[in-house]
Amino acid sequence: EKSLAMNFVSAQKMVEIARNKGLLLMENFMFLYHQQHQLVKQLIKDGYRVGIMKPISCGPDSENDAILLKNKLKLKDSLDLISPIRHKLPLSPYAASLRLKQKINLKKIFFAYKKLSKKYDYLLVEGVVCVLVPILEDYFVADLIKDLKVPTIIVARAGLGTINHALLSIEAL
Repeated sequence: EKSLAMNFVSAQKMVEIARNKGLLLMENFMFLYHQQHQLVKQLIKDGYRVGIMKPISCGPDSENDAILLKNKLKLKDSLDLISPIRHKLPLSPYAASLRLKQKINLKKIFFAYKKLSKKYDYLLVEGVVCVLVPILEDYFVADLIKDLKVPTIIVARAGLGTINHALLSIEAL
């Protein structure tokens, strides 16, 4: 695996900026086998009510994280509640909605979030790739995060451009 940063000072700076913004910075490493997935499974085992939500999914069902996590965690919530906006095209939500001629109804997302957050002790809300991905022409993932008022974890990929990507994400939030 490649590291999050080229050196300790760079990584420390990224963590400091994230902390100052109230964010958690982490690398993305095989989510289903990582500690977070194990923690969710442990919370469920310990009797906590844990739910998931992926407000918007774009791409085929075979690559849909909401479906994968629903099955892995054996959740009984409907897919329409877990992922209220789904497009089969692997594009940004806005581009997919234009191509498919389907409007994105943000009220469906807010309704699902409100219902799920009341039902569970912990609700994991997964984003849509990057915080500056457009959902509507003038509404981005960062806007959805702010409107839902959810604590945010930035998952940074390992590789070239990670520092830039992570810092731009932090700045956008």
